[in-house]
Amino acid sequence: MWVSAEPVSDPARLWMQYQRQQPATGLRPLLFYPDGEPSPLDPARLAHVDLEHVLERAWQDYRQQQLQ
Repeated sequence: MWVSAEPVSDPARLWMQYQRQQPATGLRPLLFYPDGEPSPLDPARLAHVDLEHVLERAWQDYRQQQLQ
């Protein structure tokens, strides 16, 4: 397992890269929320979620908090 709170320049690209490598490495990308669990989505909305967009937005919000 690799854990880091350091910012990366393109988190969405890294996420997709690691996800594609998962069958070969057995490792899965995982986001950890140190401030508690996020609120779950309504299961009916899951098919309409763009995970790449969610990841990018969440990382940008996190990065802004670090810079303050």
